[in-house]
This record gives sequence, C-alpha cells and structure tokens, in this order.
Amino acid sequence: MKSFLAFCFVLIGFVKGYSQDITYTAADTTDDADRVFSVVQVNPKFNGDINGWLANHIVYPKAAKDSNIQGTVYVNFIVAKDGSVHNTSVIRGVPNGKMLDDEACRVVRSMPDWKPAMQNGHRVKGRMMLPVRFVIK
Repeated sequence: MKSFLAFCFVLIGFVKGYSQDITYTAADTTDDADRVFSVVQVNPKFNGDINGWLANHIVYPKAAKDSNIQGTVYVNFIVAKDGSVHNTSVIRGVPNGKMLDDEACRVVRSMPDWKPAMQNGHRVKGRMMLPVRFVIK
C-alpha cells in the first residue's frame, strides 16, 4: 500500500512537472474581432450619469402603470470596440411585465456610445449587465 501511494505521488509530480500553464490574452487569438470579453482589465464605461440618462429616456408603459406592474429588469448587452451597444437581451425580467422588459431593452439599445472595454491596451468587445428599475411614483 505504501509503495502504491509513493508511486501515485511520483506520478502526480511527473505529470505536474510536464504540464503547461497557458494564459490567453487578447493578442493571442486571431478571432479578436468576434471575441466578447466578460472579464477585462478596464470595463466599458458610460459617458455621464447612467441613472439620469435612463430616467430621462424611459417611457413607462401605460398598461404596466395601470396594472401597477413594477420591478427590476436585468438587461445583458455588448459594448463594441467603437462603444456602440449591441445584442441586448433580458437576463431576468419582471413577472407579468413583458412590456417593462421590452422598454428596458429599447432604452438600452438607444444609449449613446460608451467608452469600450480595454484588455492589454487594446479596445475589445465587453459584455455588460445593467439593472433597469421601474417604480411607479
């Protein structure tokens, strides 16, 4: 039994000694134009006050307001290398609030350009998630 354990430790040491640590960076791939980063060195940044911009551009759907539907819609999107917003989708919406989900996606798609994500000194596509709150006052 002891010799078996010793053999396992030697085998593990041998395999670990010949394994490679691979670190991928933005410059390592040829498909960088299509690669979307979820974790980057510098996150995309909205130019200005994002909450103020959302408050000024969201149109609360009348049917949702009349039905007293409110809550938070979590919108996923990509900030491209040029800062434009693409591929909006709802991660989690409001129960019975498809109208709110649609409005949150509409307003995120209409945002002005962001400062793009940076990885190793290069602009890259960055994935973002934004909570959009709908509250009836």
